[in-house]
Amino acid sequence: MNFNAFRYEILSGDETGIQVRYAKVGDSVYHKWTCLAETNDLYCMKVHTCTVSDGQGGETVEVLDKKGCSVDKFLLMDLEYKDDLTAGQKSHVFKFADRPALYFNCQLELTTKDYNRGCADERPICKGQIQVKPSEQSYEQSVTNTTGEE
Repeated sequence: MNFNAFRYEILSGDETGIQVRYAKVGDSVYHKWTCLAETNDLYCMKVHTCTVSDGQGGETVEVLDKKGCSVDKFLLMDLEYKDDLTAGQKSHVFKFADRPALYFNCQLELTTKDYNRGCADERPICKGQIQVKPSEQSYEQSVTNTTGEE
């Protein structure tokens, strides 16, 4: 297994934003985790067990659990997987009181992709999320006039 890089970026606004080094509390940002592999069709990546600390031995807060699900949706919602090796989520900048910086520490898990199911079995199914399977049924939508006017 030969990988070029694992990358964690904080981007301004959304996934198309520029990388930020400094931000103010409340600013909109996008957290993005990427694995740059020589071959993109062999592996699945899952981000899990994320903590945030002040980097000075103080308080540590868990934001993603060992399954990869959000622990506190006000800090970071469940991640969205853009492709097999990219995950991210919008958030607002937060900090610990009287601390100038935050440090994110996350585990990235790589598994071999199942050629029949892709990465579907590797993605976390979090509480509050509904897994929807495609249906072969089709439904017709009808509009009813409730005013009584024609």
